[in-house]
Amino acid sequence: MTTQHSTEKTPMARVGRFHHRLRRFIVPAFALAVFALPLHATAQPLAPDVYKGGDRLLAAFRPVAADVRTSTVRILLDGEPVALGTVVSEDGYILTKATQLRGDITVRLPKGVEKDAKTVAVHGPSDLALLKIDATGLTPAEWTEAEPEVGSWLLSVGEGRSPVGVGVVSVAARRIAPQRGVLGIELEIDSTIKTVFPGSGAAEAGLQVGDVITAIAGESVDGRDALMGRLRRFRPGDTLPLIYRRGEKEQEVNATLGNELTTMIDRQARQNMMAGPLSVRSGGFDRALQHDTVLRPEDCGGPVADLSGRVVGVNIARAGRVETYTLPTSAVRPILSKLMAQDQRTANR
Repeated sequence: MTTQHSTEKTPMARVGRFHHRLRRFIVPAFALAVFALPLHATAQPLAPDVYKGGDRLLAAFRPVAADVRTSTVRILLDGEPVALGTVVSEDGYILTKATQLRGDITVRLPKGVEKDAKTVAVHGPSDLALLKIDATGLTPAEWTEAEPEVGSWLLSVGEGRSPVGVGVVSVAARRIAPQRGVLGIELEIDSTIKTVFPGSGAAEAGLQVGDVITAIAGESVDGRDALMGRLRRFRPGDTLPLIYRRGEKEQEVNATLGNELTTMIDRQARQNMMAGPLSVRSGGFDRALQHDTVLRPEDCGGPVADLSGRVVGVNIARAGRVETYTLPTSAVRPILSKLMAQDQRTANR
């Protein structure tokens, strides 16, 4: 097994060409906006492709994204895209977002080849998973420990020539408070279900109004308080076995906990979701920086680069309308070492 560590220097010629190209896009656009209007012109909306997430602006970042794209893969479950992945070794190890992984995993490589993958290790606190595919000659990400400053541009790199999104660092790396995992139900005092929220883990598991939950993850629960206390030990995205009573019959089912901000919709949640869906798990990280890139949950897990093309971390969650969290390199590397060691111990048994 081979891994590649950071390369702090990037060819200045490539960086210079990118900055020149970016200036060529932004300066003429500004000049047109200021000088090309008649004296009494009526304001016209900008074309969508020149917005921050527009095609023309994203295309301006292609020179920087080019090298990082070779270290980026698409994660598929049953043929559907659920995450991006970051290549971390030449011989088939890939880092991605753990709570996105359910079902049969396939990895699509930069040249379009698809490989079956298996999860070999998971780090719950960071929501990172290490995958392994049967492949050699991959291009590992070139990490840098230098953390971007507030106000710096970041590129979220995907499969295409253009990045999947660009944004600006809005808050320096900090601890992100944990979230409460929820089933998506309201309970009577005795743990009888009185409401099941549509689209929740409870609804998908087939729970119904009138069912009585008697055990969660192997532990009996007697009443609403005991049930809620048991659930507090778990995070959004965790799948738990439940035992419930329906009429005279006791049954068992697996249910996946959701994010309380998106499962039980309120006004704040609706505002946060105006720019698209949020990640099921978007909290409980020891250290993450925040940027304003508009990112789909299925585009988390991939590398994030600065304007020099250095990988500064891994996108881990879309948390709000203008909030995306990235685990910086300084947090990712120690976790990656633990995951690699865990897989080696398993292989040597």
